[in-house]
Amino acid sequence: MTAKLKGVAIRSTMKAIERLYGADAVVRVKAAVPERARETLEHVLPVEWYPVEASAALHVAIRDLFGNGSWDASHAIGVEAAKLEFTGFYKAVIRAVQYDTIWDRMERVWKLYNSSGKPDWFERGRGNARGE
Repeated sequence: MTAKLKGVAIRSTMKAIERLYGADAVVRVKAAVPERARETLEHVLPVEWYPVEASAALHVAIRDLFGNGSWDASHAIGVEAAKLEFTGFYKAVIRAVQYDTIWDRMERVWKLYNSSGKPDWFERGRGNARGE
């Protein structure tokens, strides 16, 4: 089975690129990805599933264009994308959940964005968690 990612995650990444680097940066990133990924990025719908390779190509372009070979820029854009996602509808959901169950809920959120893989928690505590 090929791993897939929800379009909402890709769209949030594109919005984060624009927010952090400007609208022209989105054009530069799209131009830097392979043609197949570029075609996907042009027509992303939030509720559809897309090959994880499209997101991977997007982050490689981010690394190459803004990170000078480091993944730091990709990470910063991912953080910004998460902020964009979790300030909308999910903000209300997260606030409605009891704090001691939030990490279990994050496992459910993973399945909304990714077609495979499972979060594995090493440590979970009030205000932080460590996992992969």
